Amino acid sequence: MKTFVKITAVVPFILAALLLAMTFNTACDNRNPVNTAKTGSSKVSNINISFNPEQVIVNQPNVSAEIMVSIQITDSRGKGIDSLEKSIDLRVIPNAGIVSAIETTSTIGLYQTTYWSAPGYTGELQFVLTVGGKSVTDTINIIYQPVGVASEISMNITPSPLVVHSPFKSDTATIDIWVRDENGAGLDSVAVVVSRTPNYGTVVQGNPTISGYTQALYITDPGQPNTVVIRATAGGATITNTLVVFTQFGGEIGQMSVVLAKPSLVAGGNDSTSVVVSVLDTTNSPISDNTTIFLSTVGSTPHHGLVTPNSAPTNGGMAEFWLKSPATLDSSLVVEVDTLKAWGISISGETTYATSYATYIPGSPASMTIFIEPVPMIAGSGTAQVIPVRVLDSNGNSVINGTQVQFRKQLPLSSITSLTITNHGIANGIYTVGTGAGTDFIKAFIPKPSSNDTLWSNTVPLVVRSSQASNITLSASNPTIQIGGIATQIIATLRDENGNALSDGYPVRFQITASPSLQGPYGPSFLHVPTADTITLTVVDSTDVNGQAAVALFSGTVAGTVKIKVTAMNNINVFKEKTVVVITSGPPARVMISPISNVTPVGEVLVGGVTAMVIDSFTNPVEYNTAVHFQVIPDSVAMVTGDAYTGGIVFDPDSGTVETIGVPGLAFGQITYTCNRTFDTVRVLAQSGAMVDTSQALILKIYETGARCAVTANPASLFLPSTTAWDTSDISCQLLDGIGCAIANGIIIFSALEAGEIAGQSIDTTNRDGWAFAKFRIRGDMIPQVPPNTPEVAAKVQAVLQGYPNIKGEATITCRRAGL
Repeated sequence: MKTFVKITAVVPFILAALLLAMTFNTACDNRNPVNTAKTGSSKVSNINISFNPEQVIVNQPNVSAEIMVSIQITDSRGKGIDSLEKSIDLRVIPNAGIVSAIETTSTIGLYQTTYWSAPGYTGELQFVLTVGGKSVTDTINIIYQPVGVASEISMNITPSPLVVHSPFKSDTATIDIWVRDENGAGLDSVAVVVSRTPNYGTVVQGNPTISGYTQALYITDPGQPNTVVIRATAGGATITNTLVVFTQFGGEIGQMSVVLAKPSLVAGGNDSTSVVVSVLDTTNSPISDNTTIFLSTVGSTPHHGLVTPNSAPTNGGMAEFWLKSPATLDSSLVVEVDTLKAWGISISGETTYATSYATYIPGSPASMTIFIEPVPMIAGSGTAQVIPVRVLDSNGNSVINGTQVQFRKQLPLSSITSLTITNHGIANGIYTVGTGAGTDFIKAFIPKPSSNDTLWSNTVPLVVRSSQASNITLSASNPTIQIGGIATQIIATLRDENGNALSDGYPVRFQITASPSLQGPYGPSFLHVPTADTITLTVVDSTDVNGQAAVALFSGTVAGTVKIKVTAMNNINVFKEKTVVVITSGPPARVMISPISNVTPVGEVLVGGVTAMVIDSFTNPVEYNTAVHFQVIPDSVAMVTGDAYTGGIVFDPDSGTVETIGVPGLAFGQITYTCNRTFDTVRVLAQSGAMVDTSQALILKIYETGARCAVTANPASLFLPSTTAWDTSDISCQLLDGIGCAIANGIIIFSALEAGEIAGQSIDTTNRDGWAFAKFRIRGDMIPQVPPNTPEVAAKVQAVLQGYPNIKGEATITCRRAGL
């Protein structure tokens, strides 16, 4: 028994050097010393030498090979002899290397030693062993084979499995080995090491390869059915194969039969059946128990089932197996037939066969797919097209031929095959177009009455187009948009003479024919927000599957209406023009309050008007009915109308009513106060949306109609004795409004007319009783001389309410002086 191994570096470099020194510094005698003491060597009858490994391959230069040498010594009865380690004489020829001391082992009669070759030595070594007058010789080769020479190795064992037919004899298997380089060429003179695991039986090594081929043998131990792993190594390549070894000690097999519990299995890998092989001997009796029977799937079908186990012993003349269905089936076959082949080997070496068949079928329908998108069709053309649906089971196999499939569609005037059957997993429905246009939606289904469920396919759209446009409609997705680049969709719908919406692909021209402004960025524009130098008034779009063409219209910065014309470009006589969009002003961006106006009495109180102008960010007045809320601070001085709306009614001072129609953006409120609050200052707030105007501090106005200044002079007559003399008069003015109410806080401006002057300040503010005061003075020379009359002048003092030139009063003072 010899085995080959690959030695890359058995002994490190230092040990190799030591061995070399030991080898050549001795007397070149590689013998163990012989002890001449008396031993049991005279009983030695049989000596056997074995090596491990039995053939050595080194693939690096200048390395030592390590070889374990085993020595078996027995007497004439085959019993091992112990305690001979010092009596054994072992020589190695040539003297290249070193041998360690011989040692005993735990097995009686078995001794071991280790041999290390000289570094770099290759060739044959002869081991000569002498003990008890008996000698034996054995050889081993050390072969140098560089790494990388062999890159591919293959092996075939015949027969496999190997049958042990006799409990007293060995059986042999041939091991064919091929060794190739990286280009696939066979290599010459390559030593192949063949070994087995576990250590049962014997391996007979082959010769070095010839054209890449060599042959080795495996010999069983007599009557022992031990399965082994055969390993072949050449250079850097290794391959293993399992050799099944079993016994067949029964009688001759006469006939066999294969029976399946279920002849048909559903593909998918989950369905299985038992398979029983019945075996009779040549006398038609059940074959003896433990006769090994093999079963496998053979034949040309693309997919095979799984047989477990591969071999089984007979029991009562029968061997039982299991067959599991394959996961998938060939889509071109739908159903596959598998061949089951059973065989057994008689003790004579004859092989008997039997066959049977298993059919693999697909499972129930689990998925449906319409896998080709339908092409568009023309309504009324009467044409048809195929709608194919693929039906598969849960494992992706095509369902069995003849599976019924139904179709469903939506367009009432078209038709489709109501019922058809599958062929290789595909069912074809025939769709015939009717006179109605639109998008049809098609799907296939298979009812499942047993589960009250229905298997549906995917839904595919089929566009049925009309042939010619006859009318067009125009609309907007949002007919009212704000200024500032807000968009709405302008939609034109083309229809044929039957009212069917045209299919996709018909061009439609959109044109803005009237708008608040046709210049950017003020006017509206198609496709983009208008800018200072870009505005698009005309654009073209094509209809979709619903016969609709749509473009975006963006508002500019000016409010107003937009008129649009749409025309079918394939027939310019089909058009529509109308106002479809109203551009409204934006949200309030600024609120401006006007002073109080049009004060009139209502009973005992005064009522005045206050207005708020609300504009958007582009100075457009906001829309009608935009809410404005008024508030006066402090509310203890006056009251104001709380809520108002832009563009609503306003107060008419002429009629005293609130019936006049207002204007966009303008909201009117009323402020109410008593006369004694005239000229008080209040703050009026106006809020619209998020905008609040708090900038107006307003003075409560006086009721002007009938208002006056009542002026008196005391004294009303003055006499001056000379031209240089001065005299004065106290001037009083009471401010009264139109209803006779004394008004405080009025600013009165006093002035002297005709003659004289105002002494000191000429402006005074009325007190709580409405009075303001001034002083008039005159000097004698201010009175003119009008001979022959006495010098005299009617001087006047005028009081005017500041800001109200029509509210005034006068007092006359007669002034005289002594004549010259």
